[in-house]
Amino acid sequence: MLSIVSVFNDHATLQRRLLSSLARQTVPCEVIIVDNRESQFANAAAALNHGAAGATGEWIVFVHQDVELLANDWLERAETHLVALQRVGWCGIAGRSTSGRWQGILRDRAGVFGEAFDAPVAVQTLDEVLLIHRNERGRRPYFDRQVPGWHAYGVEACCSAMRRGLVNYVLPLPIWHDSQSTNLAGLKLSHGYVWKKHRDAFSWIYTTCGVLPHSYGWSGSYRASTFLKRLKDSQYVDWIRTAGESAAVFAESPWQALERLTVDENVVECFHRRAWFPKLEAISFMDRPSRPRRIVHHYIGPQLGTVTADCLVVAPDLSPAVVETNWSPPPMTRTFVCVYLDSPVGKFGKWRQRLGPPSACALAIDMDGTRWGILEFARQCETARLYA
Repeated sequence: MLSIVSVFNDHATLQRRLLSSLARQTVPCEVIIVDNRESQFANAAAALNHGAAGATGEWIVFVHQDVELLANDWLERAETHLVALQRVGWCGIAGRSTSGRWQGILRDRAGVFGEAFDAPVAVQTLDEVLLIHRNERGRRPYFDRQVPGWHAYGVEACCSAMRRGLVNYVLPLPIWHDSQSTNLAGLKLSHGYVWKKHRDAFSWIYTTCGVLPHSYGWSGSYRASTFLKRLKDSQYVDWIRTAGESAAVFAESPWQALERLTVDENVVECFHRRAWFPKLEAISFMDRPSRPRRIVHHYIGPQLGTVTADCLVVAPDLSPAVVETNWSPPPMTRTFVCVYLDSPVGKFGKWRQRLGPPSACALAIDMDGTRWGILEFARQCETARLYA
């Protein structure tokens, strides 16, 4: 059985999201709610350690009040993954690896982020929105009470676990983080404590809110890597220009680019590699929508099936498989194909052979440094459009 520990300051949000999704679960769980409406606890570590003290489950899930579990068998699947892991430190639903790669899949406010994966993936640190740890039963505290404020307590816990030879994992279990605000007050202070404590063990600490130490200018060693990234960017631009396309050059994230390019569409269907859940729905490509509409993310693999929307997006985790099939978009559908730019030439050529020259191309960069190419193929009845 899992024990759920959550600290809340808004009971309506707690009931609407977390508690309602827990009530739909296929397996029982222990729910421990810590009331912090009167600010009884000075920081997250103290509040969560207090809540976990009486937990009786084999595993403890530390989760924000505004999280909804996006499957009725979410806890059941989590338990299945947890019991199969070896030397596990912490588990969560989003994090970054020791190379900086972002891992996870979730709906964060209005948009869906990440790509589908089949099994737990090892990472360096995890996002604090949801953390899972084996019940220590009083052997040690879960979180360092010296971490100030309400940020980075999970990052510190993950670093401590790795220093003990344990492994942190992201689980392939989607959630909806329906936060009504973004409060980053005190983040730099929390990150500073974590870096000071663990800098002798890690060259870099990759978090979902930045990279320590260079996010704050605490280290000058980032200049060389920045130069190399710019050199690589110029190579991508040269490649796009050779292909004869117009492109916005890494001025935005993939989600910003897709939001900009599709903002006039009322319904967009996005296709991803296959996952155990068939689809996730959102109202934007961004966490904060410029214009709410219906964005349907399908996780059904290269057999895209029937497209009913006027606009479709083939995600970069799926486009290499789709281009090898005999699929072609419906003639009246506006189509965007996303590709990762680590080895773009061959795949781009195949898409040109399949659908003809793109009418536009945007170059975008994700938070972990992953470069995207977003190729637009206009409806057959339209005049090709170029985006500078």
